[in-house]
Order: sequence, then C-alpha cells, then structure tokens
Amino acid sequence: MTDALWKAFMTPPTSKYRELARVIEGMTYPSPQELELFRRAIGLRSLMNPQTESAFWLVWSPTGHKSPSFRHPSIQSATTEAERLATAHPGQLFVVLEPVAARRVDSMIRTQYVGGTAGEPPF
Repeated sequence: MTDALWKAFMTPPTSKYRELARVIEGMTYPSPQELELFRRAIGLRSLMNPQTESAFWLVWSPTGHKSPSFRHPSIQSATTEAERLATAHPGQLFVVLEPVAARRVDSMIRTQYVGGTAGEPPF
C-alpha cells in the first residue's frame, strides 16, 4: 500500500474519502500485458489463458431428445457418427459442432443476514 493510500485511510472520515479519491484519480493502471508479466513473475496462474483443452466435436440434433454427451476426438469420427445417426433416423438433421471457447464462473459470494425473522413463525 502506498504512503498516500495509507494516509487516506488513516485520516478522519470527513476528509478520508476526498483524499482517497485524489489518490485513485492520479493512479495509473498496468496494461493487460504488464499484468500478465507480473502474474507470471510471481508465479500466479495466467489470466490470459487460464485453461486449455484438446479440441473435440459433438453431434447434435435440434429435434433430438438428448443433449450431446460424447466428445469425439476428431471431426472424422463426429461426421461418421452424424451419418450413422442420420441413416438410422431418416428426415432428422444431425449437426457436427466444434466448441471454440468456454467460460465458467466458479465462485459464489454468500451473505448471511442476522437479526431478521427467518425461522420464526409468521404470526
């Protein structure tokens, strides 16, 4: 924490927020590339490319009753399966899909409120 930021937190509440605003206003922020270099230097996992997986293909039917679940290791394998399914189900469309990116948020912020009426009868 910089001296100016520490001073901003230690001053009385009336001026604390104004001083903190001045400190933040004058700050410069690293570029994404600089942040990535810093993270690597201190041994943190990369933000730019946190996870990679091998490519895979899915066979999907928009009128089907099941979501695709098998990950085909090659486009040829998925295409062969799409042709097999199309032959077995005439008139039904089967599409070969290749995912290009995925996102997942894996954190939950939990807040417990105290002093309320939860658990008490409503009367």
